[in-house]
Amino acid sequence: MRCFYFTSCGDRIVINQDALALPYRAFAGETATPREFLPFRALHALRHPQLCGVIDGMGGYTGGDVAARLVAETFSSVTCPDLVTEPFLTCLLETAQARLAKEAFVHRELIKMGAVTAGAIVKRNHAVVFNCGDSRVYHWHDGKLSRVSYDHSIVQGMHDSGEISEEEMRHHPLKNRVTGAIRTSSKLTPLRLWSCHVQLNKGDALFLCTDGVWEALAHSELEAAFHTPKPEIALHEALRGVFCDDNVTFIVLRD
Repeated sequence: MRCFYFTSCGDRIVINQDALALPYRAFAGETATPREFLPFRALHALRHPQLCGVIDGMGGYTGGDVAARLVAETFSSVTCPDLVTEPFLTCLLETAQARLAKEAFVHRELIKMGAVTAGAIVKRNHAVVFNCGDSRVYHWHDGKLSRVSYDHSIVQGMHDSGEISEEEMRHHPLKNRVTGAIRTSSKLTPLRLWSCHVQLNKGDALFLCTDGVWEALAHSELEAAFHTPKPEIALHEALRGVFCDDNVTFIVLRD
């Protein structure tokens, strides 16, 4: 399995408050085009469980970029067990939260900073995917792209109750209101975890992205990219063809 990643400010925001967690490497900044993280292939061949994640620093609060970087550093430094359990994932998020709280204790202007995240821990033909907030994980299987994460957001609740469609979630005025996040304290926003297991067959792929991606591109456009031999390139070209109102970051894990 190979790992490709991309992150950009988008077309409106000057600072990129997104970050990436790759095995033993945290990345914060910009990539002009999608890049392959070459060590992933070798580590995957050795059957070590590998954690990859996208992290979206919360806009509207001072230090969103700091929060995203700290969460990415926490994720990239962890050694995952062969058997990934919900308590392990909860501990992972709580460790990231503790790092934010420690930073805010020293720099009081960062007291309200926070981030949302989505990740996947992959070993051979199996993955445990998780999220906190409205970053997402999709599974490409048998010609279809399906969301396997669950948004912690106001609009997700509205979708669950039948008030709005999945497509309407992209443009709703409350689309940026999350109900779960990694903050300096759970009193600001609860720390919520969603996780599930995904079986990976030959030809399958996992797609992790921040909300800037799934808001900019309709589900049909995301799915169309995975009908191409290099979905990471198709996704990049699709994002270049639209106005990206937010930072955009994604990871593609594929054969």
